[in-house]
Amino acid sequence: PGRALPDLRPPFDALYARRKQAFDAGKPIDDVTADCLPPGMPHIMVVPYPFEIVQTPGRVLMLFEYSGQLRRIRTAVQETLEAGDPTYYGDSRGRWEGDTLVVVTTRIRADTQVDFSGLPHSEALVVTERIRRIDHDTLQDTITLDDARAYARPFTVTRLYKLKPDWTIGEYVCEENNRNQIQGDGVTGFGVPPPPR
Repeated sequence: PGRALPDLRPPFDALYARRKQAFDAGKPIDDVTADCLPPGMPHIMVVPYPFEIVQTPGRVLMLFEYSGQLRRIRTAVQETLEAGDPTYYGDSRGRWEGDTLVVVTTRIRADTQVDFSGLPHSEALVVTERIRRIDHDTLQDTITLDDARAYARPFTVTRLYKLKPDWTIGEYVCEENNRNQIQGDGVTGFGVPPPPR
């Protein structure tokens, strides 16, 4: 019944309890995607839509069907950038260790959620991924969340993605769909709104 979760520190434990209760009741709260904003990292890696990976010299690009999102992983420039404002997908730096792409992402906006259930994090979150192909049709992403402000210890999950060569990346325009609008009471709705009467 339960799924693995990080050990949350206060006040993040109470925040998650409130969000999870709302999510379980079918009325999620605090979800930036309801305003057609990007889901953030690592949330984008768990949305149930296809994505495509493009590797070029110096970078790996992930092209997501979900809201037409793009994630950039820089593999050539490793020097530290000047501190800047956090962004939805943060600053992702990758390096190859044999056949594994190791990606460290920092500077992720704290107002995003780790997943659809509302798992919170702070601006101190560091996401480390180890991405590799475990067979021809399976990509494995081992994701470690390290956030000393929000979690008692680092937390690791593994996601598997299946190759679907016959699929295409469709167009997803959130501003037209508004499938998850925020209602007047601040609750994020599910599904397409009913047609006007």
